[in-house]
Amino acid sequence: MKRAFFLKKIPLVFFGLCAGFFILSLYFAERNPLVSDIEPRTARPGDVLEITGNYFGEDRGKVSVAGSFPVASEYIEWSPRRIRVRVPEEASSGLVYVMTQGGRSEGLLFTNRNDIPLILGASPQEARRPRIVSLTPSRAPVGGKISLSGSGFGYERGGGEVFFTWAGVEPGTASSALEGLRFIAASELDFDYESWSDKEITLRVPSGAASGVVKVKTAGGESNGVYFELDHGSGRVMMGKKLSFTFTTQLEALCLAQRYSGELYLWLPRVQETVSQRNVVMREAQPPAKIENLGGLTLFYEGGIFAGKSRVFSQTFSFDSFGMETRVEVHRIPSGYDTGRPLYTAYTAADVFTPSTRPDVAAAARSAAGGEAHPYMKARRLYNFVLSTLSPAPGSFASAEAGLKAKSGGAFTYASLYTALLRSAGIPARTVGGYIVPEKGRAEPHFWTELYLENFGWFPADPALAGRAQAADFSVPDNPREYFFGSVTNRHVVFSRGLMRPRKLTPDGKALEIKNPHSLQTVYAEAGGTEEALALEWKPPETLLGE
Repeated sequence: MKRAFFLKKIPLVFFGLCAGFFILSLYFAERNPLVSDIEPRTARPGDVLEITGNYFGEDRGKVSVAGSFPVASEYIEWSPRRIRVRVPEEASSGLVYVMTQGGRSEGLLFTNRNDIPLILGASPQEARRPRIVSLTPSRAPVGGKISLSGSGFGYERGGGEVFFTWAGVEPGTASSALEGLRFIAASELDFDYESWSDKEITLRVPSGAASGVVKVKTAGGESNGVYFELDHGSGRVMMGKKLSFTFTTQLEALCLAQRYSGELYLWLPRVQETVSQRNVVMREAQPPAKIENLGGLTLFYEGGIFAGKSRVFSQTFSFDSFGMETRVEVHRIPSGYDTGRPLYTAYTAADVFTPSTRPDVAAAARSAAGGEAHPYMKARRLYNFVLSTLSPAPGSFASAEAGLKAKSGGAFTYASLYTALLRSAGIPARTVGGYIVPEKGRAEPHFWTELYLENFGWFPADPALAGRAQAADFSVPDNPREYFFGSVTNRHVVFSRGLMRPRKLTPDGKALEIKNPHSLQTVYAEAGGTEEALALEWKPPETLLGE
């Protein structure tokens, strides 16, 4: 009987032990941090903020102040019940959170004292500074329309710009490590600015933006920052390893006649500032440029060249280049486009390098799409069509139509054909021109494509490298066909995105061709004399690389 009684009790004892262990595990498990107070509630960047509460833990986690993360040196104290930290330099007004392995706390409101409206008696210089009062909506995807309300923006945009936190900024990254990379401007090239007045700016969220601070810069100065949250529903852009470049391009103009005395204007492409190409600075132009930057081009002028002589026009740039990869949530990409946007109109239209309306190109696009309606899946089908149709002919500059007919071509052929097929299928796209820089050997002219996906932004594709249509000794990743649909390396150097259209400067000027171009332009050079007297050719670029 006792034995039977004891056996009956075993399940009860076992259940009690399990319950006890469960209760203890709950007790000792890490809990979400609890913030009870922050002091002071109003402060300036650099001031010490004291956060009190519980469950912060012994090991330091992270503090977020209106979306900005202090760097390691800004943390003064971290204990289970108290944190003392300096307000980050770029912090605006917003919620303060504590994040640990246990989770994220509820937020308490913090106000940046610099965001408090100016009082009467402020200096005229301060009164001219732009000031943001609100941003609506506070959350949107790339391409979404937002409005900034405030004052001092200026009655016309002029040189004013709106800056967003850059997608390459990782939470907690030190400002010194970013060296001016923290923000990216809304783009004129993408028609991001829709309206601008002294009290309101309406614009689209640019490609390459991330959650974080938004600011306005005008001739009157830089505004306060406000917090914006990017809706990542359709996917993400991720920046990879950085390479620092010093890059020199050289164009040689050779006089073939006894003397060329006419005026010569040269529109030479510049290294472009892009999502993955940052901190672009022109270090030198020889001879000195007439205009250093007009629509992404540098203008040079020459009054005459003697027989048999040549003149070299050079530009030297420094910049940082990042590898870029994408992760797309295909089922969340909208199946249609906002066809009323200027971006859509501009990048689905045919041009001199993109024969998207030609019957043979349009027929190829319809056949390759195979009835697919979704933009991403249709773009994939067209990409596969280009790779299965063309054979590599490195160095060839055959046009899209010529390549489609011959079924071969170089990087320009692959990219321009793919862009034309995309536009014909109703997908905004543009051909990107520049160089590819191999690990060994000289940089070579190169072309690839960007296509636009709603709520995601510009998506890169390099069919030439995927199809090995590049002459340079360039190391491609495993499975290049997959990798280069959505990724570019830090050795892609951008000089043009889409077609650049400089205006003629002289009534009788004649356009000149340049051998081995690395950009898409309607005019490269304009001669006021006899055009047959000059030969223009790009010399191999000079590159220096650093980590």
